[in-house]
Formats: sequence, structure tokens, C-alpha cells
Amino acid sequence: MRAFIATALLLGICAKTAAQNSDDPLGLWRSPDATSDALDDTHRELRASDIPALIAIARELPERRRQAIEILGILAWHNDAEREELATLFAAELAQRDAPTPPARPAGSGLPPHFETLARATWGLEGLDVYQREAVGIVPYGWLLRWAGETEPTLSDLVFLDEIVREADGVEHGWALRHRVRLSGTDAKTWLLARWADDDSDIDVAAHLALLGDREPWEEFVDYVREDDVRAVPATPLIWRVDPYLALASVESAPALTPDMAFEWKLGWDVVVSDAQRALIADRLRHVEGGLSKRIHFYARTFSDGLRGDAARSLAQELAAAPEASGGESLVDDDLVVVLGLLALREPALADTLLATWSARDDELRGFAFWARLRLGLAVEPDRAWESWMRPDTWGDRGRGWPDAQTIGLLRDDTIASRLTTLVEDRGDRASSALSALALRAGLPIAACALVAEVPPDDDVFAASRDAIVAGTPRVGLALLVEEWVDWAACFLPPERMRAIRAKPGTVGYWPATVGLALAGDAECIADVEALLRKNRTQVLDEFGDFVYFGPRGRRFARLHAARLGHNCCSRFQATVALRTLFPTLTVEDDWITIRQDIYVREWLEQHEDDLVWSRLASAWLPR
Repeated sequence: MRAFIATALLLGICAKTAAQNSDDPLGLWRSPDATSDALDDTHRELRASDIPALIAIARELPERRRQAIEILGILAWHNDAEREELATLFAAELAQRDAPTPPARPAGSGLPPHFETLARATWGLEGLDVYQREAVGIVPYGWLLRWAGETEPTLSDLVFLDEIVREADGVEHGWALRHRVRLSGTDAKTWLLARWADDDSDIDVAAHLALLGDREPWEEFVDYVREDDVRAVPATPLIWRVDPYLALASVESAPALTPDMAFEWKLGWDVVVSDAQRALIADRLRHVEGGLSKRIHFYARTFSDGLRGDAARSLAQELAAAPEASGGESLVDDDLVVVLGLLALREPALADTLLATWSARDDELRGFAFWARLRLGLAVEPDRAWESWMRPDTWGDRGRGWPDAQTIGLLRDDTIASRLTTLVEDRGDRASSALSALALRAGLPIAACALVAEVPPDDDVFAASRDAIVAGTPRVGLALLVEEWVDWAACFLPPERMRAIRAKPGTVGYWPATVGLALAGDAECIADVEALLRKNRTQVLDEFGDFVYFGPRGRRFARLHAARLGHNCCSRFQATVALRTLFPTLTVEDDWITIRQDIYVREWLEQHEDDLVWSRLASAWLPR
């Protein structure tokens, strides 16, 4: 339900407008009655394919120009559509606000028209006043860097490159320095030494000198950072080439970022973090503070392919021996679920042994072990599992001992059923989760049971739902919730009930029933959900929460989620949640700026087309 909560939070930020309910969000831009807020909200549903039309609006309607350009800046963060047209528009906007005029584009320049104008303003090479700086803000930083990565500056561009090297300190600094060294030819070392004499804190200059055979500046720098904090060194592709061990040390605090930089920094360096280097990272993480938790995170999100053979056995031994103080809450999280799912998939005997070891303990890991064994269909001693489920310190829908409170319903034991029924009848603190466990026992999907758990025991509908579930008709009990409490319960009703709800468009439960039928294979409903994703109907999709992609059948929409990464910030948020839920070992980072994530995810899905398996433990697709 976490993705659902996150989406609900997003709803609080982004208002629901008539424009968002329209199949044509661009139409509002030509309406004289449209408010500024309504126009702002249209960005949520605009797509990369809408950029040409919005450019035309910016040029044809002076009263809409400034706002349209701002929205175009939002869209350009995520894709490269109409790059040259956007560059012309952005440069014209800067000129309208009397920004300093850059030098004329030199003859023979390898840079595209307007590139230097936008780069000078965006990268801080011009002294702009506040008003002009507002205009600079429309030029997306990542968009400009992606463009830079495709350029090939020439000798005519040396003055511009030297300015960036001197004055900028972001990714653009590394881009300019790399080309400056390339263009210097045999004089590159002389130029770099002169630059080092001017600024002996420029790590990129020291790294380039090391690549050219002069390691003295690099050693000076390394000695300096060791006295300060080696983790402050950015693990850029350049640093990986010069000193992999320093790069390793710099990523120990955030190991999941390491392999991503081969994509994130696509600015010309042919660098790929090898399997041997990743294995070295995994080994080094043993010895850092919080190493076990970081190793779990590393295997779950970064190096899942490396969790095999000796590496799997080694990690399982660490987990089995983890003391409560160093394990505890940090171990029982989504990363641990993914790692256990990978172990169960690749080394089932190893996973069984580990969980049996945890089951014999007397701490929070015991309850987690019972939960995992039930999810995997392994044997569990009922009384000990019940005792663990009832412990106060493991209570809650996301408690450390029982990530899904209703999982206790998987125990096919009459005594457990009787105890659950007693809790339901008492209507105490645990009544709702006990009822959801009985619903699971009666055959409802676990996601549906989570909805049952949302109804408070003092509500009248609770009693009616309870009677139906206890009587062995859980879907009748679920149907009672649709109108009163949880409309998404409609996606778990019998097909005939879902079709009856769907026959009344605009009513509560219409889209949940549509999604439920789509996930069950109904062709018409599949087409409707696909149309929402393809048209980027973000406001409607806000209501979907986890349910448009829960369970194994949600994979059918994966490529459409991937495409939505390339439209705007809001659709990217929704798609990221969906993809992380479906494929937890797929790394999709919110802060990537130089990568087209839609392209990266599409390639990842194609690469893993045939080796993904549904994990009962992780409730997600994992690579076998």
C-alpha cells in the first residue's frame, strides 16, 4: 500500500482540474477563459508528442508564451523531442529578457546553434540579474547535459571550453575538460599541469594527468582526501578509470549508485563497472559501518545477478548469525524481502535453512521468518507462529515481524482459525487484521485482504463483512466494502459483479472493476487501461494506487509504464512507483539527470524478457 499512499500525497500537491479530465489537455491552452493554475496543471498529462503543439502555442499566443515555455521546460527534462526548436525558443526568451549576448558562434564550431547561449546562462558563465535568472530556470539542466554528450567541440570552441573548466564545477566541468584534453593533442599534459598549478583541488585535472602517466598530482589529491573524507570523492567514470579502489571507497556509503553511473554519466567515457569490481564492493561492504544492511541493499538493488553460489552462501551465513543489535529493524525491510526472494528462487535449500535458523530465535527475526515461510509455502509450527504474531513489538500492518499482518491466515490450522474468529468477535485492536487473515484463509487474494484490514471494527459494515467472510463467502463480504469504505475492493469481485459495476461509468468502483477485469484478461478492459497509460491520463491514474500493477498479471503494462517515464515529472513519479513495485531489482533513480530513463528501462525489460520469474515471497518479478 506504500505506493498508494505516495500517490495520495502527490494528489495533495497537484490539483484535480477539468483540464486533467480531458483527453485533450492542449485544448485548454487556446481557451480565453483558462486560468493560469489550470494551464499549469495540464503539464501532468502532456506527453513528449505534445511538445510541437505547445511550441506553436508559445509562438502564436503572446499572452500564453511565458507559461508555455515554462511547461516546455518541465517536459524537456524527460525527453529530447524537438530539441532544436526548443533551443531556438529558449534562446529567444533569454534575448527578450536582455540577457548578456554571448560571443557570436565561431566559424567551424562543433556546437549546435544556440547551445553556447543556453550553456553560458545555465552553467553560470554570465552575470544575470534576477529577472534573467528566471528565464534561465526554464532550460532543464539534464536536457542540456544530454545534448552536450552528443556534441563534438572543435578547436574553434576552446575559449568556451576553458571558461567552463575555470568557472563550472558540475558534470559540465568534466565534459568540458575531457574535450579540452582531447583537443590539446600532444600538448595536453602541458596544459593540464598549468591548470593544476592554478587549481590544485581539481580532481578531474589530477585524474587526467594520471591517465597520461603523471600520477604525482593524483597522489597529492588522494593523500588530502584521506585526511578529510574519501567518501566525498565523486565516483565518476573518470575516477573509476584512474583509481577503482578510491571509487569503491567513495561509494561505500551509497553502494547502489555504483553501476548506474555507466548510464547516468553518458558523456563520452567508455566505462562499465565490471562484475569483478562489483564483487569487490560487496566484499568491502562487510567492513564498513552498517555493512550487512548495505550488502543487502547492494544485492537487492544493484548486484542481484551476483547473489549466486559462494556469494549467496556467504550472505546467508551472515544473515543467520546476525545479532539482533546489528540486524534488527534495518534488516527487515523491502531489500531483505528481495534478497530472500532471490535466494528462494536460486538456492531454495539455502533459504529454507536460513529461515529455519531464524524461526528458532527469540527476537523480531523469528516473526519475519514465520511470515516468509508462510509466503513460500514452507512448514510452520502454528503455536509458535501465533505467539510471534501476537507479540506487541511485532504488531502492525508493516510490523517488523509480519510485513503483511493477514499472512497468518495462510496457516491451515483450525485452532488458528478459531483464535482469529475470537479476535474478530471481540472487535479489539486486532480485529480488522484478524478479519483480513480469515479472508485470506477463505481464498481472497492477499491484496484484497489488505483492503479488508482498512475497515475499523466499530463500523457497521465491519459486522456485515465479518458475517459473510466467516460464513465462507469472502467476496460477498468484500462487495459490502465497495460503496462504504474501499472502492478498490471492486477489482477483486467475481467477474459478473465487476461487469455490473463497469456498466455504470462514472460511479464508484468503475475503474477498479475495469482494472480487475483487465488483470483477469478481459480484452476490452485491457484496451481501456492501456489507453489511459498511453494517453498519460495522470489524474485518473492517481486513483489507481498499487492496483493497476499488483500481482504477476500487472507485468502486461510494464512497457507502457516505461514510456511514461519520458513525458513529465508526474507521470514519471507514477511510472517509477509501478516499475519499482513490479521489478524491485530494476534500478530507477529519481535523481538521474543525464539519462533517458524511458530508454534505459525499455532496454532492461527487453534484456530480461525471458529470465524474470514471479516471486511469491517478494510479490514481484525477479531475475532467475
